[in-house]
Amino acid sequence: MSKRSKQNGNFYKKRARLLNDVARSVDELNITLETASTTVWPDLGVEITQQDLESLFATSSSAAVDSIRSIDDDNTIQIEDVDDFPNADNPYNFMENLNLKDALVHLITLGRASRFLTEGFLAILRKYFKAKVPKTKRTLLKTPTQIGSEIKSIQGGHLWYHGIEKVLSKYFENIVPEVEKITIDLSIDGLPLFRSSRKQLWPIQIRVAELAKHPAMIVGSFGGSVKPSVEEFLRPLVEEINELQKRGLQFGDKLLPFSLRAIIADSPMRATLKATMNYNGKHGCLKCTCVGTTIANSDSNKIIFDSVNADPRTDEGFRQRLDELHHKPWRTPLEDIDGFDMVEGIPVSDRLHLVDEGGTQKILAGILDDNFENVEHLFPRQKDAISAFIMKIRLPSEIPRRIRHLNEVPLWKATEYRTFLHYLSVVILKDIFKQEAMFNHFLFYFCGITIFSTKAHQQYWPLACKMLDEFVRHFGKYFGRSNLISNIHNLQHVGKEVMKYGPLDSYSAYEFENNLRFVKQCVRSGTKIVEQAAGRLIERSHVIKAKTLTVPYYPQLKANGRFFINEEFSLQKQFQNRWFLTKENNIIQFTNVKKIENSFIICGNMVESCEELFNVVSDEDNVLADIQLSSVELCKFKVKLNVRLFEVEVPCTSIKCKLVPIFIPSRSLIQLPIRVPPQPDSIALFPLLHTFL
Repeated sequence: MSKRSKQNGNFYKKRARLLNDVARSVDELNITLETASTTVWPDLGVEITQQDLESLFATSSSAAVDSIRSIDDDNTIQIEDVDDFPNADNPYNFMENLNLKDALVHLITLGRASRFLTEGFLAILRKYFKAKVPKTKRTLLKTPTQIGSEIKSIQGGHLWYHGIEKVLSKYFENIVPEVEKITIDLSIDGLPLFRSSRKQLWPIQIRVAELAKHPAMIVGSFGGSVKPSVEEFLRPLVEEINELQKRGLQFGDKLLPFSLRAIIADSPMRATLKATMNYNGKHGCLKCTCVGTTIANSDSNKIIFDSVNADPRTDEGFRQRLDELHHKPWRTPLEDIDGFDMVEGIPVSDRLHLVDEGGTQKILAGILDDNFENVEHLFPRQKDAISAFIMKIRLPSEIPRRIRHLNEVPLWKATEYRTFLHYLSVVILKDIFKQEAMFNHFLFYFCGITIFSTKAHQQYWPLACKMLDEFVRHFGKYFGRSNLISNIHNLQHVGKEVMKYGPLDSYSAYEFENNLRFVKQCVRSGTKIVEQAAGRLIERSHVIKAKTLTVPYYPQLKANGRFFINEEFSLQKQFQNRWFLTKENNIIQFTNVKKIENSFIICGNMVESCEELFNVVSDEDNVLADIQLSSVELCKFKVKLNVRLFEVEVPCTSIKCKLVPIFIPSRSLIQLPIRVPPQPDSIALFPLLHTFL
């Protein structure tokens, strides 16, 4: 439909005529609730009785079931992402305890059905079955009619600010959160909407740090064709945060203290929100006073950061403008948030942007594009051989996304870079780096990020700080001084922020980024984009609400033989899902499980012997720290394929973590000529990081 037809009203007139045609066709059928059970319907393989119809169209309230859930066979209830249906086998079981009207609300909200389709379906239900459902989509979904009154014009576009208190009160409408305080992480990011337009949204999202399993929520959004005025955009948010920090949040009879923990954003947005120089400016580092150096590049000049351990910035120094060249001429409203640290409160070590789409992508893309002098040039046949090896790897069921061909690296998702780093990089990159010292240098990065990714390695966190410092200090020596970009420089600041906030995943932007997909799908046209997003988000708030969850009992044995240690860790008989490590560091292959009284005993084959996969040592130029770490200390092993196995039985309580098996080729993947793919002679075993018990 053309834009002109929408403007002159022909679009809506045609839609009205189509709806009337549907209604007339239904009237001609003259099907009622009394005759529906005897009407000839297409054979669906299901016998429908009069009692079934009356039960289906019951209009009793089901307000107690307001959240979208996935209900397993054992009555375990889980919160699911609204972008995916809860259960692949039965995607509609979330309607089990809903009446017709509430089921329609859930389904239309989940499926993002159009107004025409929704109202046509409602017309069919009213005429076929005399169902008591509304005539319009707006009435069914309780779309706010005065949404425009909440939107105000600001410089650059329009702002809708719903509010933190309104959003949290609506979400916790049916229960009181079982926490002693509410601490939120805040995220703001730009979201382009169309390829042929500059229109964009800037959603403001929050996440309750104490309630990690509850979803991120959107409290407001800016929309326009240019960037907003930071003062007008942030001022309502800052005022509400200060007010809530003074009086707290009321849930029923419970008053909870409220505070802002951190603001999560990518590098350009952090600079915008803080009113500082951009990340690629000479004074652009948000954490230290390092001054960038200009070097001549092939097509333009480039700023690099080649210093380590520069003086750190402080909140006091930031507010006093001690480094004038670091700041823009104006001040950000964030400085007015009571008790908020402008330096430590805005971390730079967000895993998604700094590590997965930052350091890991930089290293892998640099290897493939020949940007590093000390790395073997890879011919197309060599890249194909490596890709064939990668694509044959079967990862555990807990890692749903498989890694694609190396030719598609520019299109990889952040989770693919993450999987490559933690489970494949050590096996593949060892053959690509020319020098053993260069591979050892890469292991500083690999081990540092691995250690900071889980509390199970918390005892090594101080060592990981030294590793990342050494990686940054000698990065130019191995990968080229011109590649010392902001993302590499900021790796030295990861340790301090992990000490403050916890493992990398506890304050990453992954959940916020996933939520942006729904926001983008809320906008169907380029007119009134803020009104569209706000309306859909308020409709969604009527569906997505917190509910008291049934605490599942683990371990569980499913009928298909899948044995769940907990909701994020299962063992199966497939090769990629059967390996686990015990607390005594014994490597075992799962074969079966048996139940004795009220406990489970795991039967398996224990590996007789194993080797260390690698050993990290200090760089020869390192005079500041003596670093030495064996892979065994990080639960990473090498096992020969012909190793002897012993049958054992162990209790579930002895399990430490699940292991990811990766075959190690018997010869180099890049060895020329490549005629026959190399056959594996051993296996590398890596701990699945989120399964540590």
